[in-house]
Amino acid sequence: MTVGNRRLSAAIVVAILGSAAAASVGVSRSPADAAAGDAVVPGAIQVAATFENIGVYWPIGGDADRNASMTIRYRASGEVTWRDGAPAMKAEPTTIVDGAPLGLHHLAASALLLQPGTAYDVQATITDPDGGGLTSPVTTVATRVEPQANPAGRVRLVVPGGGGGDGSASNPFQGLPAAAAAAVAGDIFQIAAGRYTPFSVTASGTPSSPIVFRGAAGGGTIVDGANTDRGVVTIGSIATGGAHVILEGLVIENGHWGIDADSTHDITVRANVIRDVDFGIVNRRENGVEHNQTIVDNQITGRTVWPQGDVIPEEQGTELRGDGNVVAYNRIDHFADCISIQPRSGPSNGNDVVGNDASYCVDDGIQVDYNIANVRVWRNRVTNARMGVSVQPIRGGPAYIFRNEFVNLQSNPVKMNNNPSGFVVVNNTSIKHDAGLYDPAETWRNALFRNNLMLGTGYAFEFTTVADEGFRDFDFDAWGTTRAGTSGDPWFKWDNTRYADLAALQTIGVEAHGVSASFAHLANASLSAGWDSPIAPGSRDLQLVAGAPEVDAGTVVPGMSDGFVGTRPDMGAYEQGQTTPSYGPRAGIAVLPPAGAPARFVAFGPVRQLDTRSGDQGGRHPGGRATRVYTLPDVPPQATAVTLNVTAVNPRAGGFLSVFPCAGGAPATSSLNYQTDRDAVPNQVTVAVAGSQVCMLSQEATDLVVDLAGWWLPSGAAELVPAQRRVWDTRVQSGGATGSVLTLDLASLSTALGDVSGVAVNLTATDAAGPGFLTAYDCEGGRPLASNVNYSPGITTANLATVALRSTARRLCVFVSNRTNVVVDLTGWWVAGSGARALVTMAVPDRRLDTRVAGGLTGRLAPGRVVQVHAPSPRTLFANVTADAAAGPGFIAVFPCAGGWPGTSTVNYRASVPVADAALVDATSGVCAVSNQAVDLILDVFGEST
Repeated sequence: MTVGNRRLSAAIVVAILGSAAAASVGVSRSPADAAAGDAVVPGAIQVAATFENIGVYWPIGGDADRNASMTIRYRASGEVTWRDGAPAMKAEPTTIVDGAPLGLHHLAASALLLQPGTAYDVQATITDPDGGGLTSPVTTVATRVEPQANPAGRVRLVVPGGGGGDGSASNPFQGLPAAAAAAVAGDIFQIAAGRYTPFSVTASGTPSSPIVFRGAAGGGTIVDGANTDRGVVTIGSIATGGAHVILEGLVIENGHWGIDADSTHDITVRANVIRDVDFGIVNRRENGVEHNQTIVDNQITGRTVWPQGDVIPEEQGTELRGDGNVVAYNRIDHFADCISIQPRSGPSNGNDVVGNDASYCVDDGIQVDYNIANVRVWRNRVTNARMGVSVQPIRGGPAYIFRNEFVNLQSNPVKMNNNPSGFVVVNNTSIKHDAGLYDPAETWRNALFRNNLMLGTGYAFEFTTVADEGFRDFDFDAWGTTRAGTSGDPWFKWDNTRYADLAALQTIGVEAHGVSASFAHLANASLSAGWDSPIAPGSRDLQLVAGAPEVDAGTVVPGMSDGFVGTRPDMGAYEQGQTTPSYGPRAGIAVLPPAGAPARFVAFGPVRQLDTRSGDQGGRHPGGRATRVYTLPDVPPQATAVTLNVTAVNPRAGGFLSVFPCAGGAPATSSLNYQTDRDAVPNQVTVAVAGSQVCMLSQEATDLVVDLAGWWLPSGAAELVPAQRRVWDTRVQSGGATGSVLTLDLASLSTALGDVSGVAVNLTATDAAGPGFLTAYDCEGGRPLASNVNYSPGITTANLATVALRSTARRLCVFVSNRTNVVVDLTGWWVAGSGARALVTMAVPDRRLDTRVAGGLTGRLAPGRVVQVHAPSPRTLFANVTADAAAGPGFIAVFPCAGGWPGTSTVNYRASVPVADAALVDATSGVCAVSNQAVDLILDVFGEST
């Protein structure tokens, strides 16, 4: 194996590729026990686990000629077959890192992608041709599991207030400071919805009985820092430390540090919203005790404006110290460094970063600077950042960076500043302007690159430095650029020498099995105008297209290539035939997103914006949960949200569609559910918008038809006046013939409402003679090319419609394309003026209720029983109501609790088929629901009118 101008020794090749080594069982010895020389002297081996990985760290002495190597193998306890661990790396004490000798001497490697809560046998072997080699005894270690409350813990209740209480049902704690002051191990603080002042937790729990602070379902528990220059929530202190504390389901906002974790270990921050902060979660000090901190399933949004110039700010989404930390499945945006696990002075080993969605990061998407060994960064997405993953520096390693997606970076997918040593980069995909990868004119070494797919518009890679020692091993990677690949427009620079194309590079033994890549080899790898023009996270599809040369062109890397499809692994982050991962909070984790700017409505339409059946904007929407960005041509750029009627037409199979703001990433909720026995399934959606664009994700391939009903502006325009009542039913009134137009005189209903600019109605088609559609519109204008409800024989179908009324006549027309009965339920008026109500849109819908979840407040809806499904609130809810697993055909009505059921319906469903419909509901008295069949109800709030 040739590596640039350096050829690897056989021992180093064994270490890198993880081949089996000869075993000789022995015991560990101290480096001080042997005389100086070339023979390696193994020290005391250390083995440590996180949820999915186990790291082996083995200090050594001797080995003056630097040719010792290590391999590890592992198996689940009780199994017979051993598996190879990931490639090992070696730290050398004299290697210059960050301008000074490293002073560390070790070999290290990890067993990757394991099952949580499982015991594994691990064994390591050090080999040295000069002697001293050793195989360790088998060590059995169990991977960790996410900490949970003690089921037998004492539940203590908390409500807003200024102090007092004992946590009982009759005398709950008044405020969080009072609750935290009384905390002891095992306590579970169930916190009611409302606003709370900042609090500090100085007590610690135990491994089996942590202290838990749990917010109300739906994210209604808000801890408001009131713009404090300290922490909104503080865990631990320099005097007491803090351990075994869980924070979950809280909204933490408006302060300098969202969570100040002072001298902490074994803390868990899960399924929270942290927003409007300078720093998200911070170890403000480093006292040598920090470890096993779990940051998972959170939405963390900062105040840092992206992009910025050359001055880099300090704010960080996570800033953790120590060992064994896990940052997983978070959505983090608008910080300098979105994710950071970086020691100030002490050691930092065995940290994991997985499944996160990091975007709008002024500096690094993920920063693992100054980590020593066994840091693992995988399956993350970084969009709109200066750097992808920073290793400036890694202090010996290994740092494993694999299967990450990098989109629209200003500088580098891997930041190799400060003389790093010891990083393994495998199966990543990057698309960006300028050089695909480059070094900062600072020496780096001990780097292994395999199966990556990196695309740029300048050099494919540009390395101006020469390794002073160690190795740079590049092979089986795909490199691409828009350059011509000529001597005057070369693709590569290696050891500061230019090479026109891949064939020229291969003459020196670099990328002997490499592939010339192209942006066209990916499904959607289009770049924006420049790095400072944002790309919506998730809007690019970096999967390989059929027949791309990168398919089956990679090589097996132990521990990182399991489960590949075909003859060999593919290059890049995504393996054809495998499920595409999602990023950010996992499905089923209820997280309230940050609110957008309040806005008022401008009714406009219906007007057709998109019809993929005619090839609009890329044609038919792909399945596989692919995300696509759509432009709405009639929406003004100053609009903050839009109301749309979205219809799925001729889906390939039953599934769901999500419509969401491009800046927030795909949510865990759906906007509509479709089936193959219905040609077209509609639903109204209100969603935040930026630059007149929205994003849509579909489970299955389908055509989409989108009609605009209006948009939202930060001021002026109209407010909603809720008013639920039935205004038309052709089952008792005439109408509903094929090609007919129903005319509804609404003037008598609008007395004293002022200047009505639009109306919201729920339209239902039932007893249809054949397939058809309903279109609601202002009678004073012609019928538009749009539809609100698409129906089929034998299926009752409902959908919310918002219609602009441009005249004072206030007559609503409903066109009926094929004979059917039509039911019209008034939902509310849009009235011009400067009233108090204004829409606050969610970045992603907030799941307020799901009766399918065990232990819910209501349980499955029983026939005819009215239940409250949302607490009283001074707001009108803009919600998506989904019926699932119905016992038979029927309806759900969602309505204000005051006054009882008004005789309307919201969703009409069939047995066992999920159906969704939008609803606008006055929540001042609470929201109630009734169903005429047993059914599960899911309530997703996508906006609130305050």
